[in-house]
Amino acid sequence: MLDVLCAQQIRQDIAEGLPAGTRLAHKNGWVRGVRHGAAVIFPDDAPAYLLVVCTSRPVPDDQPSGRVDRSARHLVADISALVWRHRHDL
Repeated sequence: MLDVLCAQQIRQDIAEGLPAGTRLAHKNGWVRGVRHGAAVIFPDDAPAYLLVVCTSRPVPDDQPSGRVDRSARHLVADISALVWRHRHDL
């Protein structure tokens, strides 16, 4: 299963917060107002770790969900980058 998740080609969310080339087994997804990601991250210089993030936000009927989704995607990437910076302390 890890091989299947490592082959994921949609490198958004958690993957966007990691340095290019970082190995990870991940699954991300979204529905209107909800964006989530889960990953096992394999740093070369620290033990592997698990990160799961789920966001939710109401989307008004008169507003396109794209802007809300983009904000959530960037938030997940920012959380991923923060955890990456502290990977030696996990």
